Amino acid sequence: MLQRLQLGNGRLRADVVPQAGGGLGRLDWLGGASPQPLLRPLATDTQEVPLPSQLACFPLVPWSNRMAPFGFAFDDRRHVPAPNRAGEPCPIHGDGWQQAWEVMSHTPDSALLRLKRHAASPFSYDAALRYALEGDALVVELEVRNAGKYALPFGLGLHPWLPDPQGARLQARASQVWLAGADKLPSMRGPLPPDWNFVDPARLPEHGVDNVFHGWDGTAHIIWPARGVGLSIEANMDYFILYAPPGRDFFCFEPVDHPINAHNLPGYPGLSILAPGASLRRRVVFRAVCCEALAAGLVAAICCGKRAAAALQCRDYLPQIGGRLSVYPHRQRHGAGSSPGAQGPGLCGPGRHFTGARPVPARARQEAGAAGRVGPRRRLAQRRP
Repeated sequence: MLQRLQLGNGRLRADVVPQAGGGLGRLDWLGGASPQPLLRPLATDTQEVPLPSQLACFPLVPWSNRMAPFGFAFDDRRHVPAPNRAGEPCPIHGDGWQQAWEVMSHTPDSALLRLKRHAASPFSYDAALRYALEGDALVVELEVRNAGKYALPFGLGLHPWLPDPQGARLQARASQVWLAGADKLPSMRGPLPPDWNFVDPARLPEHGVDNVFHGWDGTAHIIWPARGVGLSIEANMDYFILYAPPGRDFFCFEPVDHPINAHNLPGYPGLSILAPGASLRRRVVFRAVCCEALAAGLVAAICCGKRAAAALQCRDYLPQIGGRLSVYPHRQRHGAGSSPGAQGPGLCGPGRHFTGARPVPARARQEAGAAGRVGPRRRLAQRRP
């Protein structure tokens, strides 16, 4: 029998599914005339443990997306995780998404889950996952602690599945994109093609996309004009993966802290080297936005990151439905209580804690060049006392 932990606060409803990778079964906005799904929902009549690909969202731990089939080398050791999805030669998404998580606490508006993978190889770890409804936002905190004997490069992310790709408009700033070969592993980093540039709200590429975007500013906005609802995603991460296969009824916007196959890229870009006992925490905020327009055609700031008074250029993205303009304030990227280097017990319990979310200065990004180096922050966790 499938366990669903229901969270609600009158503005949002979320279902947490601990047995299915600790993922989400749904996230609905309740502020309109009827509930509106912000993430693609799991079927309500599902009784057995679903496949992760049927969920609304699942965690990516201890790394994101594909790793080369030959594994990776670190500190003179080669580590080769086993393939973990049928028909896929690459190990993918870590293994937290394929495990049942333990429920540590559950309140009407929050849930805390835990996962112990001490016997796993090469990544031995503890993980914690906290969901909390705060007004119009779902705050997700994912933490991992190295429970092994050796330092290793860890990474985190989330894998949301969103509805109605044909009706969606996406705005997300990035500087470059990693192009992939036939094996779906990155081959080079280059400029954004015109139809992959989402600096202003735009439709998803007609012919599909499955790539990791570099230099993300940590904020994305997705609106569905026909439904009059939108979603902002705020994360303390520098990359996102956009997966929008043509002709399907979903798309994925995945906030991640490292590119695909980062374990085999020069400098391990975005990954955090965790010494034994060290932790890494990431925070993602899913914020519902009511995209009703004023009769004059003003739209919510969610459309393009501008004040409503300057947002007339976006009027074509919303129907002239009249009513009220709702603009919810943007929060700082790291959010309260999650600034880089913050001390505290963390979700995984006492020990050295590393948020790993320090922004890289623009000059450092330029100096990193095509090699994908992101500067010294990847070894901060190892050096913490």
